[in-house]
Amino acid sequence: MEGNYTTLADYNIQHQSTLDLMENVQIHVKEPLQGLTFTVDVDSSDTIDNIKDKIENNDGFPKGRIKVKIYEMEGIRPIHQRIIFAGRQLEDSRTLAHYNIEDESTLHLVLRLCGC
Repeated sequence: MEGNYTTLADYNIQHQSTLDLMENVQIHVKEPLQGLTFTVDVDSSDTIDNIKDKIENNDGFPKGRIKVKIYEMEGIRPIHQRIIFAGRQLEDSRTLAHYNIEDESTLHLVLRLCGC
């Protein structure tokens, strides 16, 4: 087809189909140990676990650097590190959309200390 005149039928989308729209957003992540804030490009359908991977792979933060650095300096394993938004700890299996996290939102990477 020419130009921008492609229809849903051109993609074989049938009558009464359900379409899920994914919003591309940028979020800001504050990392407390080094006092850094950086931006990550995400989709509203990304899970928190996916976001953690994107944080670790962010430009300027080689894979594993944030969590490994915290582990090296403080001895706190990555499983004890949490992401907080609006005062609420985010579950790894939930999506950004579930938490109503929108473009330009700020998440906080914090440490969960055990009482051992």
